[in-house]
Amino acid sequence: MSMSDPEYNILIVDDIPQNIQVLGSILKKAGYAISYATSGKQALSLIESEAFDLVLLDVMMPQMDGFEVCRKIQALLNGQELPIVFLTAKTEKEDIVKGFEVGAVDYIAKPFNSAELLARVRTHLALKHSRVVIEEKNTELANKNEELKTANADLEKALREIKTLQGILPICSHCKKIRKDGAEPERMDSWVSLELYIYQNTEAALSHSICPECSAKYYDDLDDT
Repeated sequence: MSMSDPEYNILIVDDIPQNIQVLGSILKKAGYAISYATSGKQALSLIESEAFDLVLLDVMMPQMDGFEVCRKIQALLNGQELPIVFLTAKTEKEDIVKGFEVGAVDYIAKPFNSAELLARVRTHLALKHSRVVIEEKNTELANKNEELKTANADLEKALREIKTLQGILPICSHCKKIRKDGAEPERMDSWVSLELYIYQNTEAALSHSICPECSAKYYDDLDDT
């Protein structure tokens, strides 16, 4: 999207129609989409119902001056990104400071230079676009982080589920008991049955059955019935 793309919608707020006409003509020639309001109340109503990329706001207006309009816009948007530029003949130092204090991003004095005005408009639109892209990337990164956390949790669960015995197991050649990890070979309580060892060191569930060899050895009488 270029800085003169018609998709950029600029709201002009000025109580003098001639000022709107002059400013609108300059911005339209540069390729911007234009909306306008002749009062603060009308501007707030438009911002509630339509998305804008930049507001050019006069300070000296009846009923509600530009400073108050700016405050109300900030409250209305509740942190949403919308750069506000004051465009006014009211250029005393304290007025400029006040303009920034109420939330404006720039202050352009009337009468303005068309080239300077367009340069500042392009700058603030570019900054807004960059911030939007950064927010989108941050949101995307946050989502990826959550996905990674979920994947790690699933992996840990899977590793627990596939836990197996590894390495060389010391097993008695006669009774087939297994010595516990790190236990002293001479101690009686260092040796446990194979069944108990598997139960304590894996998450495998054991069931009991009889192999054919044992069945024939211990229950051979069953084969005669």
